[in-house]
Amino acid sequence: MKYKKPLTICLEGRDKSVRTVGRSIEESAIASPEMQPFYDDLIEAMIRYDGIGIAANQVGYPLQIFVIHKDYAPDGEHLVLINPRIVSSSAKLAEMDEGCLSVPGVFGPVDRFTKVRVKARLRDGSSIDIKAKGMLARILQHEADHLVAKVFIDRAHSLEERQHPLR
Repeated sequence: MKYKKPLTICLEGRDKSVRTVGRSIEESAIASPEMQPFYDDLIEAMIRYDGIGIAANQVGYPLQIFVIHKDYAPDGEHLVLINPRIVSSSAKLAEMDEGCLSVPGVFGPVDRFTKVRVKARLRDGSSIDIKAKGMLARILQHEADHLVAKVFIDRAHSLEERQHPLR
């Protein structure tokens, strides 16, 4: 896969990739040597921009890929999810303020399911079935929204501007 390095954050309202539905990665390509550097660079971009998660379309590549920071991942390693699907969720919702690297300096309360189950592929091509609650469930939903061209501001009850390092 050819792409421009380093990966940089695309902004909602300026870069159309943020509002572009990601395309699936073919099974045969998931674990390919060509994709591995992209996964690593996506992790690096998340860390560089101080994110807890990042989707490929946030860096200009509308693909069904997102990364979750190791501090929130189930096994303590950065989690790369390819072609993820939320297959079930709890009925219970919880409200919490969210922000987004693609909407710097804007925050707002968003209702999210308290529990979700996500099926995806890992970077080695193996399957994963994640049953998540709390913050991990919230991050999974936030990043899954990106893959279908939604941004948290579409779900927020209200919005507030605050200081953000990308501004």
